[in-house]
Amino acid sequence: MKILYAPEIDSILERIGHNPPEINRDRYLKLLGIYSAFSCIKPGENDEYRYIWFEAERGPIEAFGNYKEYKSSGEVKNKKEFGELWEMYYPSATKWYRLQTARFRDELYFYFGDKPIATLRIQEEPEEKEYYHYEWVGELIDWLHEKVPAEIEKLKADPGCYNEYIRRNLPHARRVGRILRSDLWEIMGDQTFRPDLKLGSEMVEKLKKAVQSNKPRKRKGFDYMTAGLFIMVCEICYDANNYFKETNSAMSPIEKYLAMADGRDAGSRSIDSESADAFYEWFKRGPDHRFYESRQGKGNCPQNH
Repeated sequence: MKILYAPEIDSILERIGHNPPEINRDRYLKLLGIYSAFSCIKPGENDEYRYIWFEAERGPIEAFGNYKEYKSSGEVKNKKEFGELWEMYYPSATKWYRLQTARFRDELYFYFGDKPIATLRIQEEPEEKEYYHYEWVGELIDWLHEKVPAEIEKLKADPGCYNEYIRRNLPHARRVGRILRSDLWEIMGDQTFRPDLKLGSEMVEKLKKAVQSNKPRKRKGFDYMTAGLFIMVCEICYDANNYFKETNSAMSPIEKYLAMADGRDAGSRSIDSESADAFYEWFKRGPDHRFYESRQGKGNCPQNH
């Protein structure tokens, strides 16, 4: 297997852009193997999200590029400048990357850094045919197929040691997290900008009260919605699409709604049209219950509504 160095990996990722290319069956199976190797990692809360950090060698300067090509393009004037450019882009002996996987329904997603490199349908193997991006994407997948299981074995052998190595060596530019603003001010010392000091104690107290009074709503999105307002919103949509432009007589919002909804209001017309509480209680009953009410009130409701 060809060893990929960091400049070669970056070149492949740049060509991929944000549209993962198609792959053949061999690479499809290798990606499934990578996903299987990830199964020992505890997934995140959503979509079985997993990730792992690992390093790739910077490699020799030849992996960075061809000196003659850089010189002919005018980017460098001599080999000294070529070496300086290489070290500017790759100052360390290794570069860190993050591989991420996720699953939604029957599809698997693979991200290398922030670039999507592949999307697989679990029950649908790709057809055997020539792919335009086959070779250069294949090189990356082949490399990952060897690299990832090796890293997973290191993690399984000694999780504490492995995580400590990550903690000590992962560049700060690769770390993402949250820090309290007050802690940041403390770290920055005299160099920080402190707008809070100019507010005054009276304004600070007002802001505290404003924050306390703006607690998250228990019924987010339903504080003001009523059945009557819902019908008015529907009317706006009908008028925007000129649904009643051929109608000679003026129609009220409810008349437009009845014409378009065909009686499928799921019982919303039977509740207080001005009450947000009534609308919320109606909504909480769930789609199955609302469908039953709709069928009870109107016999022509379709079975698959």
